[in-house]
Amino acid sequence: MQAGALDCFPFEASTFSTRQENADGGQQEETRRGRSRLIALSEPYEVAYWSKKFKITPAKLKAAVRKVGHSAKNVDAYVKLQKHKAADRARIAVSQPYEVSYWSKKFKVTPARLT
Repeated sequence: MQAGALDCFPFEASTFSTRQENADGGQQEETRRGRSRLIALSEPYEVAYWSKKFKITPAKLKAAVRKVGHSAKNVDAYVKLQKHKAADRARIAVSQPYEVSYWSKKFKVTPARLT
């Protein structure tokens, strides 16, 4: 690349930045579509959007956000883990005492909660 080749552009690199200023002067990173990576429980449209995206009820979304924080990435990982655990619990042969003992230790729950 030639020296001074970038001098021909009449705009600054910050013109194309994906960051936006907040009212308090901070900056918030946004995705290409403009959707924030944080889940705002105070906004009904946000709750509806993220509930539909993760395929869970709004109540489960709110519980997940309270558990792991407002980051969509963390909530997604938590929801997937919960669905995986639920699928595992459905496969447990509760009629077999050794299965109940093993899985109750693995999930760190009482044997009664597995049924």
